[in-house]
Amino acid sequence: MNIYYYLHSHWDREWYLPFESYRLNLIAMVEDVINKIKTGELESFVLDGQVIILEDIQEIDESLYKELKTFIDSGKISIGPWYVLGDQSLVSGESIIRNLDFGLKICKRYDNYSKVGYCPDTFGHCSDLPRLLNLFKITTAVVWRGMPKILNYPLFQWRSYDDSTVTTLALAHGYYNTLLNENENMAEVIKAFYNFCETDDLTQAKSYIAPIDAALLPFGGDHTFLPDNLKNKINFLKENLKDNKGNKINITATTLNDFFKLISKAKITHKLTTITGELRSNEHALAYKRAYLLYGVLSTRIYLKILNRKLENLIFKTIEPLFVIIKLYFDVTYPFNQVNYLIKLLLRNQPHDSICGCSIDTVHREMIIRYEKAFDLALALKQKAITAIMEAINDTKPYLYAANRNYIDLNSTLKYVSFINTGSVAIRSPQTIEFCLDNIDSLPKNHKNFQIKNIKKEYSLFINENKLPDFKDSYIVSGYIMPSKEVGSYAIISDKIPWKDNIDSNHKNKTKANSSIIHNEFYELYLSKTGDLSIYDKYKKKKYKLKHYFESQIDAGDTYNFDFLPGNKPVKSEFSKYVINESGSLVNSVDIYYKIKIPGGIKDFELVDQSIETDKNIKLDKLIYPSITHEIVVTVTLKQNTPIVFFETKWQNRSKDHRLCVVFKLDQNTNKSISHNHFSLIEREHNSNNHIKKPVELGYESQSDKSVCEKFFIAADQLFLNNGLPEYEVINDKVKITLLRAVSRLSAKRLFTRGGGAGPPLRLEDANCLNELSVNYAWSSLNDYLDKDSNHSINNELAVEAYKKSALYENKLAITYLTEKLEKNSLIKSDDECIHLLNILPNNDKCSGFIFRALNITSIDKEVNIEINYSCQSVSLINLNDEVLEKYDNLSQTPDLYKFKIKFKAYELLNLKCDYC
Repeated sequence: MNIYYYLHSHWDREWYLPFESYRLNLIAMVEDVINKIKTGELESFVLDGQVIILEDIQEIDESLYKELKTFIDSGKISIGPWYVLGDQSLVSGESIIRNLDFGLKICKRYDNYSKVGYCPDTFGHCSDLPRLLNLFKITTAVVWRGMPKILNYPLFQWRSYDDSTVTTLALAHGYYNTLLNENENMAEVIKAFYNFCETDDLTQAKSYIAPIDAALLPFGGDHTFLPDNLKNKINFLKENLKDNKGNKINITATTLNDFFKLISKAKITHKLTTITGELRSNEHALAYKRAYLLYGVLSTRIYLKILNRKLENLIFKTIEPLFVIIKLYFDVTYPFNQVNYLIKLLLRNQPHDSICGCSIDTVHREMIIRYEKAFDLALALKQKAITAIMEAINDTKPYLYAANRNYIDLNSTLKYVSFINTGSVAIRSPQTIEFCLDNIDSLPKNHKNFQIKNIKKEYSLFINENKLPDFKDSYIVSGYIMPSKEVGSYAIISDKIPWKDNIDSNHKNKTKANSSIIHNEFYELYLSKTGDLSIYDKYKKKKYKLKHYFESQIDAGDTYNFDFLPGNKPVKSEFSKYVINESGSLVNSVDIYYKIKIPGGIKDFELVDQSIETDKNIKLDKLIYPSITHEIVVTVTLKQNTPIVFFETKWQNRSKDHRLCVVFKLDQNTNKSISHNHFSLIEREHNSNNHIKKPVELGYESQSDKSVCEKFFIAADQLFLNNGLPEYEVINDKVKITLLRAVSRLSAKRLFTRGGGAGPPLRLEDANCLNELSVNYAWSSLNDYLDKDSNHSINNELAVEAYKKSALYENKLAITYLTEKLEKNSLIKSDDECIHLLNILPNNDKCSGFIFRALNITSIDKEVNIEINYSCQSVSLINLNDEVLEKYDNLSQTPDLYKFKIKFKAYELLNLKCDYC
């Protein structure tokens, strides 16, 4: 038998110490690795699979970095393929693509790098990872958490729904193995080795791969250094390790690349178990050395998830496509370096201990600073793009507000407002607008295409036509504006500024109704005397009794896991009143007020934890601080031409140690939902019996009653959309979306829901989120695609409607002002709604073309026509390594139209490159 091992140090950039503290340790660790390679103590080392640590070293110690590079080039130190070891459940699919893209581009600066999708400590793995790895020509992966039980081998074939497959190794004993560090006595090293493998018959170890008569084992752990007498310990293992028959076991250092080459030569992959979809089960955590899924991180420090989603949308759905569009139409230079830096700021907040919210407060305060820097840069870039359009079109340059706001001085000769759709779905719905005027006397209060929300006088900083600062008083007007016609995908249209000619200034309110509180052409909203919310669907002629209320429950857990207190029941909100907020021709909204009494927090965690082990009843009144009354204000909004009900919920959290959910009522019982995650829809089963009645055993983790989604989920015939709220639950006839988890400790040694710690038991303050909070979610009805007898199934019509409404919920039009009318058709069109256009980005640093991603969201193979309304030299299918896989002939005879046919397999994601003429 052969034992192959790799020495490593799993390096969390920030966790229970801040980044800079860890960086000093990183430098010391790398210096030690290099010294041991030089002296022959160490053959090879795995530098954790994330190349951002190379940037971290280079930034502070250039000489060490140069020395490190020589050992990477020689293959002694293994790097990559990731930029950061990011979380997969809490970030978008596009973020995962960019993570690999940045990582591999850095890797290719060196002569050697790892081509294995190494994910040693990720808190669950998304269903699309095999697909995304394949798009970069990566065919192997290493995972640990979230694994179901597999037979025969720790090897398996992992498959995405589009049939992409990677040969995957489950780290059967985990990545954390510090037996070489902990034991100085050589005999103890042997004993610890068998203990780590959980058997003295290594052919029966979970890591043993019978067809190659070998196992792969890691030596190392979180932030670990190599032991001083490393070579002696390895040699001792080589001399003394034997199987249960007394035969000597070979011990060989390897790299992940070399080990998978060994597997490839053995040609055993066709015999392996195939697992399709996500790896998010904690049912067999103990079978993989306590591989806890740590499901509570989905809602820990929810503000981080919200900021991440907003920044992802701003970068990938606005900044990138906006600059591609203006490069095409106005030959404006694409700010390639600035956008790449912006994406890196985003990615640096996405490691699992960062975006999951399970680090110390200092770490997450620094994350907020990184988010603020990123938003400042993103909004400045957006303003730069808008300015570039105006300068390309207008003879006179208007004043521009200089603080990253889209205020425009409309006292000039500007006549048109231009709407730029940076998304893939055609839009004609009210858009938020801000501008300034010296005089507002002629500004209409009501107009068919314009609605005022607020006017305030402000002393503001502008940049004049000579690009000099200019301070002046202005009336800042905010409101809504409606395009006179639909704005197609990646298109620009212009309308006359409605308040210039004052046409139809007495336009009557279209959305106000006497019988309902508010309505539009799709829905009517009703509130009962007790505050129960109902929505009447005018098209389906069906009333949905949504209720909509809030529920809080004591959370005795930590940043990793929710935990309950026996006998504690959730508290429910009470309706107070409602007040009409906005009433106009485009947008109507109502503010609904609720009150809820939430216990102030937990007094004595030590007593809570002790009671778990002693199985005694906890006397709640002695453990919980008195309840605090919270007021929650929900603004419910209906917009013209928009089949979505928008919710914005605000409150001041003043209680610790609780979980707050918003609850919707369904009109039928169901135990299934359909969840959007990255580039897939996942059918989920919900078990109402998952609520734990007694403590789990040591080493286990309870199966969660919560599920994860990215942009939306479907329950019964209802669509629930969110903006950074990834945790939800479906139980019988209720839907619950988590709005907040307030917790007081990083980790607990023992919980009712988790038998063992997941980190150091440090006390925290910021994780209780004691501040003003604001969350956004939305609701829409769906057409009757579902077979009620089978309860739920994913079908193609359902997918098309859900994706379309999700894009409509997210997309916002960019707005600028012009002296001339500007009309540009949709840049990209598909003749089949089953093909969902995702985003567009530059094809290189010169932006000599663009790349767009297109996804078949259905289970049917498709051949579709796609049109590029621009003069293109060629259109090619590429992988994410920029290699051309196929070229498509132009079927159009028109110079400014490139038309081609393309085949999509079921659920296939394709990347298409368009080169300009």
